Amino acid sequence: MPHKSHQKLRQSTTTKANPSLEKLVLFVAVVEPLMTIPQIIQIYVQHDTGSSLLTWTLYLFASVVWLIYGAKTRSIPIITTSILWVVMEAAVALGLLFVH
Repeated sequence: MPHKSHQKLRQSTTTKANPSLEKLVLFVAVVEPLMTIPQIIQIYVQHDTGSSLLTWTLYLFASVVWLIYGAKTRSIPIITTSILWVVMEAAVALGLLFVH
């Protein structure tokens, strides 16, 4: 039987918030990572690699951790935004690594 604190955590992560708030959070979860597209264009089209590869690689690592957490807690907004962030951050990191 799970420890009581684990039961509370599971209940709090599966409890639905206000439906309007849920929709807003899901919207932001999609739009926020897409705001990285100008950075990606700057790297791939303009060949401007002035960003930090280390920073974007660390962001990528953090997003993978969030994705694992989102999958574990079954949080659709966290899963959605984490997948998008992984894609965007990987695109930036790979661009910084390979675009000259």
